[in-house]
Amino acid sequence: ELEQIAAVLTPLNLKISEVEADGHCMYRAVAAFTDKDYRTIRHLCADTLLERKDEFAPFCEYNDDESSFDHYLEKVRNSSEWGGHLELQALAIALDRPIFVYSLQSGNKPVAIHEDASCKDPILLSYHLHYYALGEHYNQVIGA
Repeated sequence: ELEQIAAVLTPLNLKISEVEADGHCMYRAVAAFTDKDYRTIRHLCADTLLERKDEFAPFCEYNDDESSFDHYLEKVRNSSEWGGHLELQALAIALDRPIFVYSLQSGNKPVAIHEDASCKDPILLSYHLHYYALGEHYNQVIGA
């Protein structure tokens, strides 16, 4: 999977910069493009989700462990629960920056999130469905 994503990135003069696989990987990868740490990015995400609750709550998946939007926000803010597309959407809005996610599933074209942002300095990530034995993982994508 890494090699296949790298094959897409290399012609674009881009490469994967690995991020620690600790449940905070998406937040760490986004933080690397800012002057903030991953904890601040988690809080920014939770704040944005709350500010736009009507927009995001319908897409939140609830289960026995996560029974309300408030409980979900608490996990985003204060746990090592991994983030996904919903959280990336909130962060792109909060940072007013487009986010492009390269993955095996997206092929040669990354998934674009908030690409009409006024700040055109994009955040580039890679998404790995099978990252070694860890499962899902995000990394930062940087210039080669």
